[in-house]
Amino acid sequence: SSLVFATPVVQYWPDRLYRGHVALAGDAAHAASPMVGGGFRQGLYDVVALSAAFEEDRSGEVDRLLESYQHQRLASAQAHVEHSEAASQQYLDRGNWGWQ
Repeated sequence: SSLVFATPVVQYWPDRLYRGHVALAGDAAHAASPMVGGGFRQGLYDVVALSAAFEEDRSGEVDRLLESYQHQRLASAQAHVEHSEAASQQYLDRGNWGWQ
């Protein structure tokens, strides 16, 4: 009998964090493997950036507020998923799992 570890999470690399008047935050915005951790922390950063955008600009122009949120968080969200993908690949490369 052999023991196999796997994560059933499909990683999602975001190219944007909002469309129209809808913003994504947390795992909905940038799903990464739980193997690397930090997903909860990334979600908190999203919430802080989103609330800061609304706090700093009381104009009510939702597009501008969400653009500010995206500007603050997109690069970091992408980097988190890239780190996750690299860690998952290293894990798979270390084992002789027979997977591609």
